[in-house]
Amino acid sequence: MTVSQLLVWTALPTGRKGTTLTLSVFLAPQLSATVPSGDTFAPLSLFPDFVDWPSSISSAPDGPISFTVTFDGTDGPVSVPATDVTSPPDDPVNASAAWQAIFDPSTTQVEPFTFVDYSALPVHSFPVNQIAGFVSSIYGTIGTLSPTEPILLT
Repeated sequence: MTVSQLLVWTALPTGRKGTTLTLSVFLAPQLSATVPSGDTFAPLSLFPDFVDWPSSISSAPDGPISFTVTFDGTDGPVSVPATDVTSPPDDPVNASAAWQAIFDPSTTQVEPFTFVDYSALPVHSFPVNQIAGFVSSIYGTIGTLSPTEPILLT
């Protein structure tokens, strides 16, 4: 039986607080397994890290999961350890128990990840400056023609 898991972590910038950049992290697990003979699906139990995911990420071999963010600095790459600023919930829950109640390892069906190659498809884009100028012009015209009442377009 072939089982594989690849975890793709994506940093999503969310803004800045003073001189601190903020981001969220998105996880896209890519789980693949051959379906056991006589079964109709690959059960979650084939992926031990996901049987109790909250425990897996909080008690990894080197402690809770952590991140380092690397930027291109003026003198080369700069790495900074990320700081978790998530507030704990007011009413803490047992995350492992909740996870296992939702994702029963023997009955949760895992649809194998299959890569879809989009590299040959065209990318449709538009000139942002022209669109921004058009929107600004329209809003300016509407504001000038009717500064207190909205114009109804029919």
